Amino acid sequence: MSGSNVEETSEQTRGRETEPTARAGAEARRIHLVMLLPTWRQGMEKGLEDLREQIQDLRERVLVSQVQPVSHEEFVSFQGKVLSMLASMESRIEEASRVEVPKPHRFSGKRDAKELDNFLWHMERYFEAIALTDEATKV
Repeated sequence: MSGSNVEETSEQTRGRETEPTARAGAEARRIHLVMLLPTWRQGMEKGLEDLREQIQDLRERVLVSQVQPVSHEEFVSFQGKVLSMLASMESRIEEASRVEVPKPHRFSGKRDAKELDNFLWHMERYFEAIALTDEATKV
């Protein structure tokens, strides 16, 4: 009996007597935490932003440190290849072979502006085809 009395008393104490003070304490802690939330949020956001900046800085450093030496080495290698190709091409370049170009028709001697214009046009095309650019040689 004495054991059941103690249990009944402790249930009563826990349930009724301490309930208002426990609620008041919990309410006070909740209010305190709610008031601290904006400060925590700002601190966390600031910390997150700082962390993002640090990550970005590290990425840039890594890219610069890895890309620069490789790109310089590649550039030197590529430049060497280009120079060797140019040297080999210069030795292979030959003067273009002469192309057979049909000679233009003779001028008929008519006093027709269109006929004269056509003759001159054909002569210009002929000179371009044989790569004759000197005016004195054309005449």
